[in-house]
Amino acid sequence: MNADELIAKAKSHVSKITPTGGVRLSATDFPKARVQETAMICFESDVRDDRIYVFLDRESGDFVTIMYTQGTKRPSKP
Repeated sequence: MNADELIAKAKSHVSKITPTGGVRLSATDFPKARVQETAMICFESDVRDDRIYVFLDRESGDFVTIMYTQGTKRPSKP
C-alpha cells in the first residue's frame, strides 16, 4: 500500500473509535497525517495469557505507543 492508501485505511479505523467521553472521533478533526514505519515488539510468556506490545519508530527507535492485552488466547500447539 502506498502512503495515501494507508492514510485512507487509517481514517476508516479512526471513525470506529469512541473515547471515554462518548464523543466519536473523525479524521477530519485531525487534518495533519503522516505515515511512520514502526516495529512492533511483542512480549509474551508461556505461563501467562496476557501480552505487551511496544511500537517503536523503525528508523530511530523512538517510542510510538504501547498496548497491553489481557487474556489473549494463543492457538493450540500441535
